This record gives sequence, C-alpha cells and structure tokens, in this order.
Amino acid sequence: MLAAYQRSIIAGCRRHDWLLSRIGLLSNHLHILLAAGIADSPQSVVLSLMNNLAYSQAMKAIWRFSYYAGTFGPYDRGAIWNSLS
Repeated sequence: MLAAYQRSIIAGCRRHDWLLSRIGLLSNHLHILLAAGIADSPQSVVLSLMNNLAYSQAMKAIWRFSYYAGTFGPYDRGAIWNSLS
C-alpha cells in the first residue's frame, strides 16, 4: 500500500509540474514537501493528491477529509491565506 502511495504522489506531482522534495509515509498520515504553482491553492493540491491516493487503493475512503498546509522558505502563513482569497 505504501509503495502505491509513493507512486501515486510522484505521478501526481509530475502531471501538475509540482516540484516534489520529500515524502514521509506514516501509518496514519503523510508528510509531503512540494512546491506547487503560484496559481495552485493549497486546497486544490491536497484534493488532487487525496483523489490520486484513493484511486491507487480502488477508491476506498482511507483518509479523513482534512489537511494541514504550511510554508517553508521566504514565505509565512500569509501566503497560504492570500492564495485562498
């Protein structure tokens, strides 16, 4: 299952031209460090990845519908809120 998650995340990032840095696969959640496009909201990125992960597991509802988005580099959380408005 974890290998399928990894393949799905990598394929989704390639398809959307997101720059993937790291994937942390844990038993009950994931950590994904990526750089999305300036026009991609955190929510659209997460929903795309969650849909790909569900597809990789025959559309089973494995994850809760929640996420945490943080920033790294020269940005603060204001960058997330600005992209949502």
